[in-house]
Order: sequence, then structure tokens, then C-alpha cells
Amino acid sequence: MKFYVVVAALVLPPVACAGVPVIPLAPAQIAAAGIVAAPPRSIDHIPARRGYGMVVDPAPALALHELIVEAEAGQRLADATMARTRTLFGGAGNVSKASLQQAEAQAAVAQARLVGLQAEARAKFGAVLGTALIKGGAPLEALARGDALVEVSVPGAALGVPPRAASAPHGVVLRLIGPAGHVPPGLVGETLYYTGPDLPVGLPLAVRLPVGGARRGVMVPANAVIYHADGASVYIEIAPGRFKSIGISLGETIDRHDGLAGYFVPDGVLPPGVKLVVRGAGVLRSIDKSAAQKSAGDPDGD
Repeated sequence: MKFYVVVAALVLPPVACAGVPVIPLAPAQIAAAGIVAAPPRSIDHIPARRGYGMVVDPAPALALHELIVEAEAGQRLADATMARTRTLFGGAGNVSKASLQQAEAQAAVAQARLVGLQAEARAKFGAVLGTALIKGGAPLEALARGDALVEVSVPGAALGVPPRAASAPHGVVLRLIGPAGHVPPGLVGETLYYTGPDLPVGLPLAVRLPVGGARRGVMVPANAVIYHADGASVYIEIAPGRFKSIGISLGETIDRHDGLAGYFVPDGVLPPGVKLVVRGAGVLRSIDKSAAQKSAGDPDGD
């Protein structure tokens, strides 16, 4: 109830300024309503796409790598046996034709098994991670030493060149492996594999994937924004104790680990040197609405 009493006491006739009502308040009224205005913080912001990450179990990938290593060894042994059998068969005749045929069949089976496992690696884990499971490389080394395997789904248009590094809350940095070998059912977009620090399997991650270069602008705090059905607005202090509402086009959200921090607005959108109402914007909105209702009910001002 205290909030409404304060609002009622502050409803003053707004003064029009370029067609937009201006709310004049005395210092005591500003203090009573808890209204605070401050310049927005300048930032360099890198645009980003949002991805939905999940830490997946790397054990199947590592197990498949071990099978490939075993299959490679089996093929080398089978090839060596076949070569030796051919030499003996073509020389002194110490080996029968049936033995040669058996050695050739075993070599063919060993090769087919290896080729099948290699194809499975690429199909299940994508070209980059699949090739690492076959030939070794940085992604395999990272998983072998205990780094997390993170599957990131990115809705919408393809990124083109995925960012080499992405981020998640609490300072988690992810390093690109490459495109995954599948897309989750119902997703229109792409899926990427990243490695990250040791994280529990099954942990979901809100992933930020940077795209493009840094842009200069300001951060508009979330609690400064008034949301409407047709957009959003903020209150600015145009002179000491004089406030008015302006429409604003909100850019990309700026998140923190416990929720929305604000929005990025490029330079040039807000007036130079502007002061945003960062606390008490709802009070000013209530004053505007009350004044508008009073004006609509008594157009002659009586």
C-alpha cells in the first residue's frame, strides 16, 4: 500500500515537450519515490548467437577409439600373415592354396571391420571428432585427459564458420572441435562439439557463441526498461527533476549467471550524455498512466 500512496502523492500535471509529457518532480518527491537516474555504462559488445549445450558422456567415443586401435592392429597382423602365406605359396609350395585363401579372407574381414568402425566414428561424432578418433589429435587428447565433451545445438541459420571459442555461465570457456554428426529431432539449425573443463555429464549449459567484431554502445539495465505490447521504453532525466519516456529498440541481451542484466544498445540510439532512470521507472510509468487517465476522464481539465 505504501507504493500506491507515494504514487498518488506524486501525480502532477505533466508538461508537454515535443509532444511527449514531461514529469516534473521536486527533490523531496524524487527521494520519496526512490527514483535514481544515472548515465548508462559504455561497453564494447561482441554480438553472439545463443546455443543450448549439454555435457555428454565421452566414454562411447573413447571406447570406439580403442576398438579402432584394436582393429588397426588386427588388420596389420592379417595383412602380414597374408603376405607371408603368399610368399610361401609362390615359393617352395610349403603352403596349400586353401591356406592362402584363408589368409586372404581373414585380411579382407579385418579390413572390412576397420573400415566399418571408421565410418561409424565419422557418422556418430562428425568429421572432425570422428577423424580424431581414427588418427588421433587434439580433440582425442583433450577427452583422454578428462576434459568435458559438450554438444551445443544452435537454432536458426548456420553459423558458417563456427567460433573457435564459446562461453557459458560462471566463466566456463569452451573450445571448438567441429560439427557434430547429427542434429537433435525437431531442431532447425546445427549442432557443434566443444571441449570444456571437467564438468558433470548431463549438465545443461547456456552457451554464447560470438559472431562478428566488437561494437561500441551502452548497457541499458533490465530494471530501467518498461515493456509494452508494441515495444519498450525507458525514462530519461532531461534536466534536474524533469523526466520523460522515450521508446527504445532493445538489442541483444546481456546475461549474468543469476539472470538478465540488461540490453546492449549501440551508440547513437540514446541522446548523448543521457541519464537513464535505473530505479523507480515503474513509479514514473504509474504517474504517466494516472495523468493520462485523468486527462481522458476530464478533457477540459475541470
